[in-house]
Amino acid sequence: MSVSLLQLVSEWLGIICISAMSIMGFGNYDEKKIDITNANNSINVNVINYVEKHDTIIKYNSKIPKNISKIITEGVDGITYTVLDDYSENVKQKAIGENLLQEAVTEVIEQGTGAYGIYTGRLTGYSAACGAGCSGEGYLACKTESKERFSLKYDGIYYTDDEYGKVRILSAANSFPCGTIVEISNKTTKTLAVVMDRGGTMNTQWAKGLVYMDLAYESNELVGSDGITGKNIKFSVQRWGW
Repeated sequence: MSVSLLQLVSEWLGIICISAMSIMGFGNYDEKKIDITNANNSINVNVINYVEKHDTIIKYNSKIPKNISKIITEGVDGITYTVLDDYSENVKQKAIGENLLQEAVTEVIEQGTGAYGIYTGRLTGYSAACGAGCSGEGYLACKTESKERFSLKYDGIYYTDDEYGKVRILSAANSFPCGTIVEISNKTTKTLAVVMDRGGTMNTQWAKGLVYMDLAYESNELVGSDGITGKNIKFSVQRWGW
């Protein structure tokens, strides 16, 4: 018998043996099926994600105290993915395209450069019915941002600010420009107010290095009823003037 014939017979015998072992359950010749679950069926399972860090822009504002910074626009990182194919035995991958999952959003921060604006002082209250010598109309010393007169009697004790919304009316020394937004707080209460009125006592106390402010109420009987008036009150300027 020739060598080539022997080789052919040997190969056939090998095939027959392997087949028999597979049928009888011997050996390691069974096939395994691996399922990969893809939560997003629109994207190929073989992908690589790339994160693009968002940029940051700082805008400086002299009307905001230097101790305050605000995030105007929240930054978002961008994400792209690359589809892969040709996944060979050597784990060599070939990119065939990139797609956008999430566009990067630039973060915008507003940083104050104005005068430092945190004080501790005394807060009292007043109303349109201010007592003897008062007209009772409650017109404020400051005009609104749109240059209109404002009355506690006819317009109320709140002002709607374009930036801060509904805020209380506040009287303060001349060193606080009209339109200044102040956060007033004690240990239990906090409120936002806008400086729209003046008072001789507040200017006198400021000259002595003391901070006095006066918060508007609907009536004299309601002064202090919200528990925010008194001594050792914290005044935090959020914006200087209009």
